[in-house]
Amino acid sequence: MTSRAGKILVAVGLPPTLLGAYIIWWSAGRGWFKITDATHGILIGGAGLVMLSIGLTRVVRPLAGALAFVVLGGLAAFVLYRGASQHAAREQGYEDRKAVMEAVFPACNGTPVAAAAVRAATGPRTAVVINIGSDGRHYEWAANDDKWLPSSVEATQIVACFTTDKQLVSSCGYDTSKGPVSVPIYQYVITGKIFEAKTAKLLGEKTFTGGRPSTECAASIQFREGSGPGSREGSMPDDREQLAFVRGFVEDAEKP
Repeated sequence: MTSRAGKILVAVGLPPTLLGAYIIWWSAGRGWFKITDATHGILIGGAGLVMLSIGLTRVVRPLAGALAFVVLGGLAAFVLYRGASQHAAREQGYEDRKAVMEAVFPACNGTPVAAAAVRAATGPRTAVVINIGSDGRHYEWAANDDKWLPSSVEATQIVACFTTDKQLVSSCGYDTSKGPVSVPIYQYVITGKIFEAKTAKLLGEKTFTGGRPSTECAASIQFREGSGPGSREGSMPDDREQLAFVRGFVEDAEKP
């Protein structure tokens, strides 16, 4: 291979190498990452790196091409490995938190969690905050303050349970070609209850009301064939008020 051909390979191989490196770096830097997310970067960057290394071998010296391939390829592999490791750690952390939440959820129904910790006399106290949807499904509240989170069931002192309900405030009736239909109008109401995890003792309860929707009925409605007319809902209660309620029992404001 001539020196000129080597220069062409360097010029042609450098852009895809840089592009591939950027795609790999960007993909691996995201919160949830899998190796397959960087497939395009690996293919583009790998092809570019091969051309770049061959070109450097001819233009500079064989050692330069080998070093470029080993160093750049090694950096790419390290970035991919770190991204995949961080993803695995986040997934494991999520599963661990979910396991703790499921283990202490019975407290929301008044069932003591024998393995839980004794509630401390002063705060801060560890707490798991659980949302229970209007459909009955439950999940850990994403807005939960991480500094409250227990590391295990045995470290959990408080369970905060927020149950969401929809209260019917009005409805709009319409006559259609398929007969009369009714559009219900709901207002969201969330009931927050704070339990001592170990004994399931109810420490506090509070109701949070969302925005009241308009009860004014439109002159007519339209909806797709095969689907119902749906419903109308107001806004959800303020998350900050609910977290402030929990904070009163987690931090020093609340006394046993």
